[in-house]
Amino acid sequence: MENGHTVPTIETLEKLAGALEVPLYQLFYDGEEPPALPNLPKRKTCDDIAWDNSGKDARLFKSLAQTTWAKEATAMAIEIKVLHRGDDSILLNVAAEVFDKPIDRELTREFLEDPRHHIAVAIDDGLVVGFASGVHYVHPDKPPELWINEVAVAPTHRRRGLGKAVLRALFEVGHTHHCAVAWVLTDRNNAAAMALYSSVGGSEGADDTGPSDATLGYSFALTDARKCGPSN
Repeated sequence: MENGHTVPTIETLEKLAGALEVPLYQLFYDGEEPPALPNLPKRKTCDDIAWDNSGKDARLFKSLAQTTWAKEATAMAIEIKVLHRGDDSILLNVAAEVFDKPIDRELTREFLEDPRHHIAVAIDDGLVVGFASGVHYVHPDKPPELWINEVAVAPTHRRRGLGKAVLRALFEVGHTHHCAVAWVLTDRNNAAAMALYSSVGGSEGADDTGPSDATLGYSFALTDARKCGPSN
């Protein structure tokens, strides 16, 4: 009801047009020819609305997808490996700026034969492009702990998550040796190292062995100390 008049619903009008076998518009239109339709844009499908299949949206989506797939493919191609006795040859093929000095064969052999020294490396097509090294140790009144000595990634392979990957591999070694925690020290002006250690769950704490404004320590919980067993 509107202004004292009964106004039929659109459903009623559609039924009436169907009964008369005429288009709905003819119930309201007096002309002999169908009215000219406005030049409306083509209606998009649901897929088009989500991500346009042409133009700027399509190019952006394609670029994002290709970047993601390239990173995934790169990550899959790089092997993360914990080295053991007899793996000396792997460290003879190392990318530039990974280690501070050239690899020494005798020191490498001694390192890998020592059961308390550990190193996890990232290998890209036979080339070592990153590593994390550490030592697990015991003390008469404390459970085993893992000290992280060095972490490095070649400039050509940074920002790919390799630092996190080799650190996590090293944490797993510490867990295997019943270490309660792992810990590391870094300079307060080393923003990259601080970001890396925070990203893998490091708890920040001041180093009490030197000036508090110079060095920062991070600890990583590996297991419940009450469950720690003997270390090999």
